[in-house]
Amino acid sequence: MTDDLTQNQKRASMVYQPHNKSDTEDVTFTIEEAIDEIGFGPTQIIVMIIVGLCCIADSMEMLLLSFIGPQIRCVWELNEFQEAILTTVVFIGMMIGAYAWGVVSDIFGRRKALLGSASFSFIFGLSCSVAPNYLLLLIFRCAAGIGIGGIPVGFAILIEFTPKKFRGEMGMAFGAALSFGGMIEAALAWTLHQYGKDWRWLIALSTMPMGLVLCLFIFLPESPHYYMARGKAFKCLHLLQLMASRRGKILTGTLTYEDRKAKGTIKDLFARPILMLTVLQLMIWLLCAFSYYGVLLITTQLFNMEEEGRRCPSYGIIAQETQSVCQELTQDAYKDVFITSIGELPGLIVT
Repeated sequence: MTDDLTQNQKRASMVYQPHNKSDTEDVTFTIEEAIDEIGFGPTQIIVMIIVGLCCIADSMEMLLLSFIGPQIRCVWELNEFQEAILTTVVFIGMMIGAYAWGVVSDIFGRRKALLGSASFSFIFGLSCSVAPNYLLLLIFRCAAGIGIGGIPVGFAILIEFTPKKFRGEMGMAFGAALSFGGMIEAALAWTLHQYGKDWRWLIALSTMPMGLVLCLFIFLPESPHYYMARGKAFKCLHLLQLMASRRGKILTGTLTYEDRKAKGTIKDLFARPILMLTVLQLMIWLLCAFSYYGVLLITTQLFNMEEEGRRCPSYGIIAQETQSVCQELTQDAYKDVFITSIGELPGLIVT
């Protein structure tokens, strides 16, 4: 691959004028330097829109779980355990998909991995709306979860296209899209309930943002870092040239790349000197995910219990036996969940 990389570097040249370099010097630059020099432009906006829509769709799929459970339980006369499994299989699918799409993105490219992830999420998410029985619904939800597990590949694409000084803002935009998706899902569920539409309508309409992502995929470029890592320097240079031309800039010089012959493995994450950092990161993400998704999924149940007058005995109200009770969400519960979803906005504004 190194010989191919050298030949590609000789074939490609672009006009690049870095700081503190004379025109007579043999100019070299890296992908990071080129992206920083080009700045934030149309290419980054295109990537941000597509990845943002992926995040919105991801968030809608997750909040969807808290709305459809009570309805499906009543329609198909499920018990509490069966209702809980509907949510569990999605997270099992996400765990499988997170690893699988990560491998795909390294071998076949970030763009193809995100396309596969979005396709899985859209096709099987939409299939859930026509599932004829509980077993098929479980299978479709798990497959949709596999698709959702690859959405973070979009964040990798976004960061690899973003100049260093804007990466913090892009991280916040990623989080804002997730919050916005939750608000859209809560508003959609509330609206459909007002018009008497069932859970199948909610599932079908919740897949529309991912369908829009698939329509816009033709505009999403591959990551320049992936091109160089696979020895496709000419494609990488052509992409950087296109990005520069959209900003009214020109680049010249020789693109350099550090060819790492020894690639890292998962075992390296648990070796010194980064062992402690890896453990801390895992603990932080585990606790954050446990808290966030736990609060997200239990919110509808809490509001519904409030409407029924079923609270913990410590609050002075005796809880009723609910093992086989079918109780759909009330109109006020939908409204309360929507209001609660807006609660993330102050935190996003402050940060």
